[in-house]
Amino acid sequence: MSPLECVLMAWAERLCTTRFFETIVRPVVADMQFECAGDRRFQRVMGRVRGYGALLSASLFYGVLLPGQHIREGWSSLEAPGPRLLGRVLPRTALYGTLLVGVLFFDSWSKGFNVRTHWQLDLVSATLMLPSLVLMLMPLVVSVGIGLALAGSAHGAVDRRAGRDLGLVAALLAFALAGYVVPPANQAFREAAYRVVVGKALEQGETYMPPLAVFKGNREMSLSELEAAIAETRGSTWTSIANKHAALRIEWQKRFSLPALCLSLVVFATVLARTALRPLLIAAMLLVTFTGAALLLRVGEQLGDRGELPVVLAAWGCHILPLFLTVLCARYRVPLALRTQG
Repeated sequence: MSPLECVLMAWAERLCTTRFFETIVRPVVADMQFECAGDRRFQRVMGRVRGYGALLSASLFYGVLLPGQHIREGWSSLEAPGPRLLGRVLPRTALYGTLLVGVLFFDSWSKGFNVRTHWQLDLVSATLMLPSLVLMLMPLVVSVGIGLALAGSAHGAVDRRAGRDLGLVAALLAFALAGYVVPPANQAFREAAYRVVVGKALEQGETYMPPLAVFKGNREMSLSELEAAIAETRGSTWTSIANKHAALRIEWQKRFSLPALCLSLVVFATVLARTALRPLLIAAMLLVTFTGAALLLRVGEQLGDRGELPVVLAAWGCHILPLFLTVLCARYRVPLALRTQG
């Protein structure tokens, strides 16, 4: 093998799963070495061509069969690792989610939502906030639930893979929530809030301008409406319209980035569960990581709206922290000083 191939082999052993490396990479490389052992240059070249072609085709075939294999191993029966893990995760996520969403909801509702006029919505109208709160907290709640469920019991690679499957399902649910539930709920909330503000103003004898709440903001638009608004503002040389175009593109990207954050944090949680960290420390690390990711998203959105940061980085930069920590923990398995004693 050439020095470059030796480096690629070492990286493949580090990055690929043990099953893929032992059943696909190592046998194909061994056959390629045998075919390249001849003295003729043409024979060595053809051996490498056939070897890399076989590696590519075998990898594609393995990728096609992999989902079915995962389902058979993790979800084939009620006693499989997936359903067992789901049974441990659901009570935790329901409890944590209810507590967090309830605290944020009642805190916001009790303070009112307008700085100019103190007012409160009725409880029924205020519940229109709930979809956006659920979407905001879903990455944290799901990752903590899966991380603690794995850390609190003996588990193997199949259980961690089932945890990542649940993270993927959570990401898909979050995408449906962000794309089809949150925007109309946000718009209905704005209109209900405006009616309350107008009613208070009319009681005090004030005059009010036409109802701005009927016009949708970025977060109240559906994906198709965002795409239409992006097309309308594209190519403008006016700074205000160009910034609005960037803000619309960032909002469109966020409809995918926020749900994907569920998967990023769940992958980090499954890596943390492999360590001997205490469950409370795992939950604390996930909370800090989620807070950092939310801060990155907020700062990136502000910079992107002003055109000071590329749109993709502004919307997807929140994934940098959890992915970096995932690679770090997977590579070094967490410093021994953080591990539990005994």
